[in-house]
Amino acid sequence: MEDRLITIAIHTYEKALVLKSMLESEGIMVTLQNVNLLQPVVSSGVRVRIKESDLPLALRIIESSDLLCPAKGDKAVSASSDSDPVIIVPVDESPAPQAAIYFAFRIAAAHKARIVLLHAYIVPPVGINNPLNDALTFSSETARSKETLDMEAKAHSLMEHVCDDVKNRIKDGSLPPVRFTSQVEEGIPEEVIRQTARELKPMLIVMGTRSSSQKQREMLGSVTAEVIDTCRYTVLTVPDDTPPLTPGTDASALFFGNMDQTDLLALDELYRLLSSFPLDVSIVNVVSKKSAKSSAESMDALLRYCGDHFPSFRCKPAEIRQANVADDVNSLLKKYRVDIIVIPNKRRNAFTRIFNPSLAHKLLFDTSRPMIVIPV
Repeated sequence: MEDRLITIAIHTYEKALVLKSMLESEGIMVTLQNVNLLQPVVSSGVRVRIKESDLPLALRIIESSDLLCPAKGDKAVSASSDSDPVIIVPVDESPAPQAAIYFAFRIAAAHKARIVLLHAYIVPPVGINNPLNDALTFSSETARSKETLDMEAKAHSLMEHVCDDVKNRIKDGSLPPVRFTSQVEEGIPEEVIRQTARELKPMLIVMGTRSSSQKQREMLGSVTAEVIDTCRYTVLTVPDDTPPLTPGTDASALFFGNMDQTDLLALDELYRLLSSFPLDVSIVNVVSKKSAKSSAESMDALLRYCGDHFPSFRCKPAEIRQANVADDVNSLLKKYRVDIIVIPNKRRNAFTRIFNPSLAHKLLFDTSRPMIVIPV
């Protein structure tokens, strides 16, 4: 198929140059058109053109610029000068997330990435400081200092145990020999994960979760749900009873599409992550009576695009009805052998997250399957 040029944006000359520089730094060839050669600085309506095959990556760069540009006050892109891709694996005080670590190391091996095992601990407040009683204040500060040291020691001991377990699993061949480091930080877990992600710019965050019955009990205040909602990096959730999935093994995925350009972003990211895992991808379209015809046309166009750009994926359509989403989703999970669920996740405000939980939330707490949540 001919790789034709398409216009991705129309800007003033200055903004077109900025966008050109941004895209070319990621390896995308860019051509500018309609530039006033005599006075380029006054050019308006400059077309920024790229190859059609680069469209998903270009859209992801443009629409998720916070993935590329550190926010004000952020540290450097990486805590080290290491240029390898990074996968972050948070570890809590429960037993080490064996399934999550397995998935993370398999994906890291396929991408020559390194793993960062991350643990956050919280030091609870000790006593109540009384401004009229210096002795009580001193006593409270002393107790807090001891509590801090004890919690820090416990956190480092836990991480040392996890690292020893990982080393042993690499030695016996149950994990691929991937380079990994560990990091222990004081703070609220979801905030520590977000801050570390801003610093390291990971290709993926892999989080272990409990079985569905346990997740229901832990729904309020779930660290995983908070990270999915607020962290603009791809998150893979892996229940602790998930069987291994190795490269080269056929697997099936359920992709919940929006039938718009965000599907291209999400599918491109999914392909970059799992191109070494041949996938049967059922693209699920939520259909209403009013949008049935346009949705069918969008699905046909999306399937053609997938066939042209994602050769190791075998994509097929699936439908659920807008009026009966929950029951239809359960029916699909029973009908298809689903190894992994994929959700393109749009940014939403706090009010919406609390009172109208996303499909990602519902599936996180109701299913016992791995799920990839891709910010779009």
